[in-house]
Amino acid sequence: MSASPLFSVIIPTYNRANLLKKAMQSVLSQIFQDWELIIVDDGSTDNTAGLVQSFTDNRIRYFFQEHQERSTARNMGITHASGKYVCFMDDDDYFLEDHLFAFYRAISEDGFPLKIYRNGYFIEKGRRRKPGPVYDENTHRNPVSFSAFNFCGAWTLCIPKFCLEEDTFPKEFPHWQDTHLILRLFAKYPFQQNEEKTYVYVHHPLMGSRSIYQRDDVEERIQSNVAAIKDFFNKYGNLVEKTLPQNTESYLVAKKYLDHADGALSHRKYSLAWKLFAVSLKQSRLRFLKWLYVKFLAKSPLLVLRNLLIY
Repeated sequence: MSASPLFSVIIPTYNRANLLKKAMQSVLSQIFQDWELIIVDDGSTDNTAGLVQSFTDNRIRYFFQEHQERSTARNMGITHASGKYVCFMDDDDYFLEDHLFAFYRAISEDGFPLKIYRNGYFIEKGRRRKPGPVYDENTHRNPVSFSAFNFCGAWTLCIPKFCLEEDTFPKEFPHWQDTHLILRLFAKYPFQQNEEKTYVYVHHPLMGSRSIYQRDDVEERIQSNVAAIKDFFNKYGNLVEKTLPQNTESYLVAKKYLDHADGALSHRKYSLAWKLFAVSLKQSRLRFLKWLYVKFLAKSPLLVLRNLLIY
């Protein structure tokens, strides 16, 4: 094993000690063992510190910060990373045992280049798993377009530490921060999709994408989500203009409002759902999302009738 590890695995965490244990154990169980694990505690008030201290492996490093959200926590992890390549994991997910080995095999076969690698992943709901989207050069326009229109996730990637010296997660935004960074990285560096599916993205009732609708500041969070998209295109639109279709920003904004309308509907936040649906319609040319709009309305005929009567 080298003096500095090949991989730095970074896990930001906040009040999820009960889930973090499985995530950490999945790193310890890796076939490929040349790694360090960096836990960045984003101001937890539960037993997170005690849990991490219960692991005695000296490759595990723990850092604490006052609560500042995931982007800042990940950026702190990057600052302390000593590995040549950086991998991320969310505290409620886990690696399969060959996750790092799949990256190592691809990297070593290429001669340890300045290239970003991506493994496939599974979406786990209860006892069921289904594969997430993977990049296919015969199907997708390019990696930038793929990451703009598909659920990509920083946790699917293996990124040379060098690439993260200039580009980091946008600390201003608690949502869409992965895509904000990934679009910049894919526009600048070579990319390779590996065949192996080695990451497990876990759906559960307390995950952030679900719990947002129970928050008092849900509308502010949604607006922040949209603001991150607009911020990217305002600052980096020129970087990606040759790799993305025209009107991508308008599409992504309208789609984000519609996604949140669907989420609000599933959580019985009917007024919010209709409000977000109406905003999405105003943002988009109908042809962009017409079938998704029809699908949304088909889910909620009573909601449609109720709001037609109001308006």
